[in-house]
Amino acid sequence: MSEIKVGLIKKDQSAIGAKLTHYGDFKSAKMMLDKDANEYVWKVAFKGNSFDLYDLAKKHDGILEHTVFSFSIENISRLAVEYLEHHRLASYLEVSFRKQRQLTFYHDKSITMKENQKCIDREEDIAKQYLALIMKKTLPENARYMIPLSVLTSVQLTVNARAGIRICQDLINADLKEVRDLGNKILRHIQNHFGWKKLLYMNETKAWNPFVKFALTHKETRFEIFEPPFRIFEGLVERRKELSTISIEGYLSDSAISQLRRHRIGSLFIERLEEADERMLPDGSIVDFKYENEYSAPMGVMRRFKMFLNLRSYENILDQRLNKSAQKEIRKFFEKIVSMYEGS
Repeated sequence: MSEIKVGLIKKDQSAIGAKLTHYGDFKSAKMMLDKDANEYVWKVAFKGNSFDLYDLAKKHDGILEHTVFSFSIENISRLAVEYLEHHRLASYLEVSFRKQRQLTFYHDKSITMKENQKCIDREEDIAKQYLALIMKKTLPENARYMIPLSVLTSVQLTVNARAGIRICQDLINADLKEVRDLGNKILRHIQNHFGWKKLLYMNETKAWNPFVKFALTHKETRFEIFEPPFRIFEGLVERRKELSTISIEGYLSDSAISQLRRHRIGSLFIERLEEADERMLPDGSIVDFKYENEYSAPMGVMRRFKMFLNLRSYENILDQRLNKSAQKEIRKFFEKIVSMYEGS
């Protein structure tokens, strides 16, 4: 098993718009770009002196919003990616499985050698079946329904320092060891960048899981729209799309829900894996699914979800998910949603 790798792509991508106006005496501060050792470092010029931005951060952590990191994360399981991408405060790029032919998998070192070997044998068999489907010209988006969430991939994470620290606080308190290791590695890069040995405002919390347990067990699709009383928004009726909220509730494969997760413009609640009892096969049929462990669950596992967003954001999602190049499963789902919306 390859160890997860977290590398810093560029130490600082601070936006020139960060003028530090909320610092009082620093409101006339001028941002200068200083190229040193092939790294871009922002400095603040004030009263003839230069203050290193990172020294300033030690005195006032408000500068954390203006320091942006891009991390290259390799050898991360698809399950861990779900934990990471749950946060709506960052941007992500993930290697597409449509292009992937050779599959490698994460193995939990805490389980016995016998159990590990059982996982390896099963994964080798799945990898052969997946490749056979690809050779038969099965669409990659359908073939991947059989790939377990233990499969390894690569992700690029872009986030500012404050949001990065908040994300790490969740990750290092997650119930999966792989996710805890990931959080510690990201946090270490941020700490080293500022020269901090310790982040005093990091709080320990209980074991963290981004998924929820649904009170209802229905599997049908639901669509609701909530409109505000426009009479109290005089002159803002043209903003109806921003002021209205819609709720979409449905039942999709983990593979399709991961497409919804790409949109950072709504609130998304996803069912815990242990609640799942069905899976989708590459041919589109749905069969019973027996839960073993989170890593063994295939991308075709069916999960309930609920999404809240305004009408403007809803239209933005439709532009992408009704496109002919979109995954067939999610395209059909949103075609159904559109018909429900038009009938409401």
